Amino acid sequence: MKSSLQAPNGSTGFSMRLRIGVGVFLVLLVVSFFYSVNGQWSDYMPEARQFPSVRNRKASGGSGFYDLVKKIGKARSSWELPYRDLSKVSNGILVIVGPSEVPGNYDVDEILAWVAKGNDLIYLDGFTYRFERRVLDKLALEWRATRKRSYDQIIAANYGSPLFQHVDHLVVSTSGRLIDDGNIRALCKDKDGIVFGQVRHGQGRILLGCDAQFLANRHLADKDDWSNFQFLANWISQQSGNTEKTILFDERCHGFSTGGNIFAYALKGPVGFVVGQLFIILFIALIGSFQRFGTPETISRRRKPSNLEFLEGLKNTYRRAEANKLVADVIGRNFRLKLAKAVGVAASESSARIAQVGAENYGLDRNQVLKLLAQVEYFEKSEGKLLDQGVLAFAKGCETVSKEVELAKKERG
Repeated sequence: MKSSLQAPNGSTGFSMRLRIGVGVFLVLLVVSFFYSVNGQWSDYMPEARQFPSVRNRKASGGSGFYDLVKKIGKARSSWELPYRDLSKVSNGILVIVGPSEVPGNYDVDEILAWVAKGNDLIYLDGFTYRFERRVLDKLALEWRATRKRSYDQIIAANYGSPLFQHVDHLVVSTSGRLIDDGNIRALCKDKDGIVFGQVRHGQGRILLGCDAQFLANRHLADKDDWSNFQFLANWISQQSGNTEKTILFDERCHGFSTGGNIFAYALKGPVGFVVGQLFIILFIALIGSFQRFGTPETISRRRKPSNLEFLEGLKNTYRRAEANKLVADVIGRNFRLKLAKAVGVAASESSARIAQVGAENYGLDRNQVLKLLAQVEYFEKSEGKLLDQGVLAFAKGCETVSKEVELAKKERG
């Protein structure tokens, strides 16, 4: 029988290294290609983020207002650190618009403590759910839902206020209003209540708005809605005055954080691509180590004989050698030792003793056992040739008695 195996030789060693080298080169080429076109490819794909974030790559409401702040000469940056680090910033304005992760009570306390030191806050949200009103609760303000949600509702501007310079109207989408209870100064309101209001908190000021979509992308696309952006720009200019205040656009409320897992942060940049390439290379090397390289070679293997063939050959060998006496002697000695051990008698005891104990304890035929043991003694002393039939009958008798002993021991447990 023959089988085909892969056996590497001298020429295939170089071929294996060449294949691994080509594979690694192709992987590096593919990864580099996708990394280089990643920025251009995103220009043809829709923006994945739906919230007003300055991290949006394409023009959006949040990033548009971020650029507008720069054009009016204000320093600005995104905020992704924990709110407790606000204490390290002085003369700042924190802008929170439509948070997808509403700051917790502890975070709200940190923000308000920072505002009380002379900083400002712009907080725009829908306040629809109770957990969204943590800022209002801390400021002792109330919000109530209107009977009908307004979508892109136009509210006339207060032309007599410098805050509405170059602002004809505001376009808002909200389902409620702030209640005018004397704790908030209304900047823009209608018959249902206050849409935008200002609160004095310590030495700082807070601009509150009931519209989380005030800087939505659709307002950036429609020139008639640019007054929304102008309104916030006027409020920032009015609060900062001649002082240099840094405008901090909160991205932590949108899920971005530089204070998170250092590995996740590192993998966002070029380090992530390098690590990815290394893992791909290691994966290819691992898979390649289990593959067979080289040209196939045929190896001959001789078929091993079966046990039956072996026994048949052994039988013919003994027969040609006329070794029946040797066979009977081996079978007899082995039978006597095993039988004595099975019935609990020493092998040196007489045959009569072994037969008697076997008959009493295991129900064996005493005469049959004595006959077999006598044959064992005969075979040991005999010098003549033995016939095949006699040896075969003796072997069958020994096997029968051995099985009877085993069966009796199983029945006795």
